[in-house]
Amino acid sequence: MRIESFHIDGFGVFNDQGVEPLSPGLAVFYGPNESGKSTLTEFLRSVLFGPPKRRANPYPPLAGGPHGGRLRAVLADGRRLHLHLDGRHHRILEEGQPENAHDHSLEPETLWGLDRGSYERLFAVGLEDLQGLDVLNHRQTRDRIFTRGMGAGSERLPAALAALDREISEIVGLRPGNRLLDRLEERLERLEEPLRETRRGAAEYRECQTELAAVKERLAHLQQRRQRLHGEREEVERLTRARGPWQRLSRARKELRRTAAAADMPPEGRRRLEEVEKELASLEDTAVKAQNASLAERSRRTRMPLFLAGGALALAMLLAIGGETSSAVGVAVIGVVATLFLAQPWRDRSAETTLNQFLDYQLEARKAEQTTLLDAAGGDRERFLELAEEQAAWEKAREDVVGARLELAALAGGEAELADFERRLAEGDGVIDEARLIDDLHDLEGELRQAEQQVGALTERMATLGGDDQPGRLRLARQVLEERRRRAVRRWASLALTESLLRDAAATWEHDRRPRVIRRAADLLALMTGGRYRLVAAEEGGTTVLELEEAGLKRKGELAWSSGLADQVYLALRLGLSRELARKGEPLPLLLDDIHVRFDPDRRRAVISVALELARDNQVIFFSCQPEVCDLVAELRDEPRWRNVPAGVFRIDNGRIERA
Repeated sequence: MRIESFHIDGFGVFNDQGVEPLSPGLAVFYGPNESGKSTLTEFLRSVLFGPPKRRANPYPPLAGGPHGGRLRAVLADGRRLHLHLDGRHHRILEEGQPENAHDHSLEPETLWGLDRGSYERLFAVGLEDLQGLDVLNHRQTRDRIFTRGMGAGSERLPAALAALDREISEIVGLRPGNRLLDRLEERLERLEEPLRETRRGAAEYRECQTELAAVKERLAHLQQRRQRLHGEREEVERLTRARGPWQRLSRARKELRRTAAAADMPPEGRRRLEEVEKELASLEDTAVKAQNASLAERSRRTRMPLFLAGGALALAMLLAIGGETSSAVGVAVIGVVATLFLAQPWRDRSAETTLNQFLDYQLEARKAEQTTLLDAAGGDRERFLELAEEQAAWEKAREDVVGARLELAALAGGEAELADFERRLAEGDGVIDEARLIDDLHDLEGELRQAEQQVGALTERMATLGGDDQPGRLRLARQVLEERRRRAVRRWASLALTESLLRDAAATWEHDRRPRVIRRAADLLALMTGGRYRLVAAEEGGTTVLELEEAGLKRKGELAWSSGLADQVYLALRLGLSRELARKGEPLPLLLDDIHVRFDPDRRRAVISVALELARDNQVIFFSCQPEVCDLVAELRDEPRWRNVPAGVFRIDNGRIERA
């Protein structure tokens, strides 16, 4: 995981401060003491894991603003996360997912694979952490490191082992009197004396007890049989209720087969055919009437022009006889023109043509529809009418099939069980057995009453033999205690075996992985010391002991290390552990806070070299109170081996963060 950017709303001396983007490799924050470096470190821890589990707020927003902030990070698999800290409320959201979706896989310990304490011991290293080898021998941290990668759920192994220890201690702990087995034994011993005083009639009592157990067993068998018979009777009743729908379904299917020839007929075919024939007759009648009206109109128009022409010629002759020759000619011409105009055949012919075309179109359409309908019966009108009647019957039968199947499916318990249910109905399964089932249930109820009476009589006799119910209560109490003891022993054996197997597996896994951690730490130490020392480890009484080997195989124990050398060893060890932990899970950013202040210049240079080397695979956030560290980073990045390692430098001054 790499932090891409962060923003602080209000946290300690910081208000409305942030960095975007943050270097994915090495990010150096430098500033004088009490400028806010430790506050920024705590802010990053709190946004990654949530606030510490304590009520007090150690970093109230002194400069104002709402307490908290947020950061954006990208995981190794490419997913992007938004982490929010609002006071004591902490949440992690995946980019692109709705904000109200609660995903348990995005909880800190599940997401990172370790708790806040283990992160602070391994990934957030300060000067005070470079004090010894406790981190390697700390049980919880070792379990977090060395069991990771064992398989699904291995991150919960430490808690599981602790729970096993607690439960085993409750059963067979080291403190007498608090152990469950001791308490049970003590109570059993207290019961023995009263039981010995009530031995009279013990033989008969045991016989009654044996008989009672046998009767109870028989009673249990009878009850099971009654339950089975009730189930069979319910099944018979279900089949009986299904008879009506089944018969309707059978009749409907038979009707479907009978009327199958009409399946493809158009719905309401008879009505539609009659409507088409009626429309055809109406259209043909309309066409005849239109044709007659057209002929009459033409005749009328032919007679009128002739009458006008004759009148005009007569008037022209009278005018000519009267000597008005020019007037006679004009009247004759007007008569001829009027005659020719009124006799034109195209007048109102377009309206007549449009009407005829419309009637022809409608006739053709109705005839085509009639033909299409009759084609369903091979063109036979009588056959069509017969099939139309059968189509209505076929449609009703199909609706009956659907309705009956729905009823049967509801009784069968679903569509998937319907086929088997129909088969049983077809075979007549269950109906003939109902009377037998009723008789069997009646007889069985009598046997049950008899067995229950026997139980009551035996119980009463056993109470009488004891004089009162005290012996029975004592025996019952002893049985309960003995059963609790047996369960406790079995539980202890199971827990002990489970714990042994888990610890053996964890020990084997730890034994196999510990050398890798030491080798990683040794590689980092060699880088810091220029190859002068080789780190070797040994186990003494379950505790890891480290030594440094120089040239000539000379070894130095922890007591012979100088403070600067010890700091280098402890730092290399923690960084080796963090790299091993990141190898099997999500690699988290390393927070290194003033770890170099006790180093001489050469060792300081070596620490920055290690930080650059780690920044190849992990994001490293380095805090320093020494400005010369910035120059040292720039100088080392000029070397070819670290030239491609991304790095960024920022200055912190009295709650302000600025890019250097």
